[in-house]
Amino acid sequence: MPFERWATFSVVAHQDAAALARDLMLYDKLVLPFPGSPEEEKRWADPKRNWQPDLLKKRLEQLQGLAVPVNWDRDFQTEFHRRLTTMREEVTPLAMTPMVIRDWIEPQVRDRGIRVVAAFRNEKDFKRDYLQRPTAAVGEAAFTFGVVHEAVIPFDTRDPESALEESAKLARDAEFRAHRRAYYDWQEAIGARIARGEIDAEWAKRELNEMVVLYNERIAKADRKAKKTLVVMLAGTAISIVSALTGPPGWLAFLSAAGALLPMVLVEKPEASTAGAEPAVMFHDMRRALR
Repeated sequence: MPFERWATFSVVAHQDAAALARDLMLYDKLVLPFPGSPEEEKRWADPKRNWQPDLLKKRLEQLQGLAVPVNWDRDFQTEFHRRLTTMREEVTPLAMTPMVIRDWIEPQVRDRGIRVVAAFRNEKDFKRDYLQRPTAAVGEAAFTFGVVHEAVIPFDTRDPESALEESAKLARDAEFRAHRRAYYDWQEAIGARIARGEIDAEWAKRELNEMVVLYNERIAKADRKAKKTLVVMLAGTAISIVSALTGPPGWLAFLSAAGALLPMVLVEKPEASTAGAEPAVMFHDMRRALR
């Protein structure tokens, strides 16, 4: 059944544009805490915290339709402090925030086919959360952090703000979302197998990397074929242009011949089979968008 995957974040996650750019490609919605009162906004702006509420407002505008703001109110803060003192594993405050939000929002959206995960940006925080959860809750959902995807996610070298803008465009693209759904399906199945002890995370990483390599090779082969076809078309078109310019109706025939070439020149992505590599296609989309 089609579903969405939402990810919850800490109070400072909005400050890292490059990380947000990657998060946008991995999740349907980003759940971001925000200060819901002037007093709370002042607390966020305190130089001792420097949580940058003004930047958060800008991010929520940039990510309209891709972000879900959640008021980080006193109820959340009370639960946050309670959990910090009762966790079996030591957890940093910034890692605790997405856990608290996840556990609050997930029961409210589960029936709508939405899966909610805490988005940790390092493996240590993920493992702490993973290990402290009840075994029954692990199953498919606990592995969705993506110990798997960390090896293949594109860490682009472009300007972070520019990367964030391009990622937002990609995240709104229907074709990309369909490709991401195939990755979700694979990851859910892999998570279930890991939970049953059939395979481990390293095996899953290798499988995904192999699929990425396979699909990239198919794209490269299709690209070489497309370029060879283009060369043949260019030669044929050149002959047509020469003939057109040496006789009537002259420029009209030239424009007609050049127009026949245009669709080939505009092709950005050659067609390649996705069979057996469906979960890898989204990573090719990501690299192509952020190249």
